[in-house]
Amino acid sequence: IIKLKKLYDKHETMILNVGKRENRGKEYAVRLKRIMAEATRTLVKIHQPDILIIEGGATAYSIIQNLKWYNLEFKTEYSPGIVSMLYDKTEIILKPGSYSWNDIFKSNK
Repeated sequence: IIKLKKLYDKHETMILNVGKRENRGKEYAVRLKRIMAEATRTLVKIHQPDILIIEGGATAYSIIQNLKWYNLEFKTEYSPGIVSMLYDKTEIILKPGSYSWNDIFKSNK
């Protein structure tokens, strides 16, 4: 976490990705959600991002609960199942793990 904090403090942007995952069972999934939630909370204390993108419904719930961000305001639905909400100055984009990103981040240039 210390290395993540230093990088985030310097760049004020970060992608946390677990990479290719094997199905290691419920204990692993619970531990992974906890680690992602704690890492996100630690980084948000340094700098509250303009955009926070979270993939996976259970992961999103764990992160938002850990941040204690309870008063969320709906912003938009980018694609079926991919929604955006606001908390303070942060746009939170949520995508259930079973949904595709489609082309929502594709540039129109």
